[in-house]
Amino acid sequence: MSENNLIADQKHTLEKQQERESQNNSKGCDKVVPNLQQQDHNIPNIMIVDDQEDILLSFKESLEQKFHNAVNIQTFKSSEEALVKFIEFHYDLVILDIRLPRINGIQLYKIMKSISPGIKALFVSALDAAEEFITILPGMGSSNILKKPVEMKCFFDSLNSFLIRR
Repeated sequence: MSENNLIADQKHTLEKQQERESQNNSKGCDKVVPNLQQQDHNIPNIMIVDDQEDILLSFKESLEQKFHNAVNIQTFKSSEEALVKFIEFHYDLVILDIRLPRINGIQLYKIMKSISPGIKALFVSALDAAEEFITILPGMGSSNILKKPVEMKCFFDSLNSFLIRR
């Protein structure tokens, strides 16, 4: 399946899921689905996607300690789960592992970018291929890609620069 077909297929699947959830909510379902109006737009919303639980926990705890309650952080182990939430919420920054099962970080970013063209992204990867990623992703620079294991000072510096430009 080509990348464009994959993106179109994922968007179609997510639209159908949203439609079903909308119908369920209108039928008196008790499920509360947060929407953009319920978000505090003064606090940056950060999404972290990595298939390794320990990395998600480490990033989240480090961010919470550094920024206290000044950022909202949501973590996801799967690209599919992240996409569903990405459609429901506004995110200022997504932090994506490049090597994810099924939909990798680059594909996920392209789908997210097609949904929200202004989204900012920071990639993390154990691969030492930053130059190759920069050529694949227009508008990305070396500051958008961090190599695992991530030095927390570099991580915070990158985050601060993204959040300042917000």
